[in-house]
Amino acid sequence: MYFTLTPLACVSTTENNPGASAPFSETTIPFQFILVTVSPDATPTATPFQPPQVNNEHTNLTDPGAIPTSETGTIISRPWGDFAGPTIWPPTEIPPPAPFIPQPSSQTNILLLGDDQRPGTSGYRTDSIMLLILKPDQKSASLISFPRDLYVYIPGWTMNRINVILARGGFDLMQDTFAYNFGIHPEYYIRINVWAFGDIIDSLGGVDVNVAVPMTDEVPGEGYHTVQAGLVHMDGATAEWYTRARYATSDFDRTRRHQEVLQALFLKMLSLDALQNIPELYNTYQDNVTTNLTMENITHWLPLAIQLTDTSKVKQYLITHDDVSDWTVPTSGAMVLLPHRETILNKILEAVQ
Repeated sequence: MYFTLTPLACVSTTENNPGASAPFSETTIPFQFILVTVSPDATPTATPFQPPQVNNEHTNLTDPGAIPTSETGTIISRPWGDFAGPTIWPPTEIPPPAPFIPQPSSQTNILLLGDDQRPGTSGYRTDSIMLLILKPDQKSASLISFPRDLYVYIPGWTMNRINVILARGGFDLMQDTFAYNFGIHPEYYIRINVWAFGDIIDSLGGVDVNVAVPMTDEVPGEGYHTVQAGLVHMDGATAEWYTRARYATSDFDRTRRHQEVLQALFLKMLSLDALQNIPELYNTYQDNVTTNLTMENITHWLPLAIQLTDTSKVKQYLITHDDVSDWTVPTSGAMVLLPHRETILNKILEAVQ
């Protein structure tokens, strides 16, 4: 004879410890002992597979597809659905995948990315993250900026800032992260290194930026500079400082400035008689710009791009402080922004429509 275990009921692990915190959804299965008599001729059965243990936020899961459990036998739910599970358990709850946002087949999603990788180095952060939605049927577009400290689930890894994704897993991982957290799948990307950004603007003879709010901030080694509101002509160095200035302004203000300079750059490129010069421009900037766009893609969208020189046809959206909550990661002390998913998804839905 032997003892077998039979589930009694499902209760929360925090029921007997009201002060405990539950960083994820969980269910504990208590057991009762039942005495069973077995025939001496019975054939033994194999011991069931035991899933890997998840002890804390630093635990590595060797099999992200397995069902994780705690040390007490707690079965932790799989909120990530069909996406890859974490290989490092995060210090906060993993949200479920966002609902998919349907789009007409004619629409195209392009991520515009600016990073701070220095020449000769491998590590970098993506300081500028914008989603451009082209809507040729409406002869319009939408542009959404995402703050770099947004704390999101990165499928197959963990929860982390959105600005570390590209360096870890490239555009494929960025695609999966956007699909998981925002319900939208970018097909293309354009990545510009900030150290080449100024050179590109200088090669165009500068850009005219429509500055919404006057700004005074420090230029390292040069003291303080001021940019007044209104139409301001900027060379490469000024535009680079204007987009990256951070001492007297917030990251939310920086996302607005990124959009202002991007729009100025876009308009300047179209002013160069783009229909005739697009092959030359493509060849000129391919060393400083990384993209999966082809000449065929660019030529196809050029008529729409020319329509968008009327900036009233480009709707701009910002993820602001009203759409997030400040949070300190307990394991690292890092300050991050927890997204308010409903408000962000509503902005994306509005941008798509």
